[in-house]
Amino acid sequence: MMSNVNTYMSKTIIDIDGSNTILNAVKIMKEKSISSLLVKEKDEYVGIFTSTDLLRKVVGQEVQPDWMIVSDAMTKGFESIPHDATMADAFLIMEEKSIHHLVVRENEKVVGMLSIRDAARCFAENFGRKRKK
Repeated sequence: MMSNVNTYMSKTIIDIDGSNTILNAVKIMKEKSISSLLVKEKDEYVGIFTSTDLLRKVVGQEVQPDWMIVSDAMTKGFESIPHDATMADAFLIMEEKSIHHLVVRENEKVVGMLSIRDAARCFAENFGRKRKK
C-alpha cells in the first residue's frame, strides 16, 4: 500500500515576504538547505520561489539578486495536495505539471511542503534496494 503525503512531507513551512530581495531568499534557502520558499503578501500565501525560478528568472536573465524582489521572480500561485492523499497522487501531479514542490493542505490550511526529494525518499523506501554502507 502506498504511503500518504503526510508521512513524507516537511511540516516546517518556511516562507518569505514578497518584498524581500532575491539575495535574502537565497540566504534563507542556503541556511535551511531547501530549494523553495512559500511567498507571503499580507499574511496570505501568493506564490512559491524555487531554485528553478532563481536560475531562469535571475541568473539566466543576468539580474543582480540584491536588485530584484522575490515577488518579481516567484511563480505566482502554486500546486497543492491534501495531506491524506497518496504519494502516488503526488508523483502524478509533479510529473504532469513538471514541478518539484507541492504545498500540502489540510482543510484549506497549509500544513507542509512536499518536494521531489521527499518523493524520491518514498520511492527508495518502498521500491528501492537497500544501499550497502
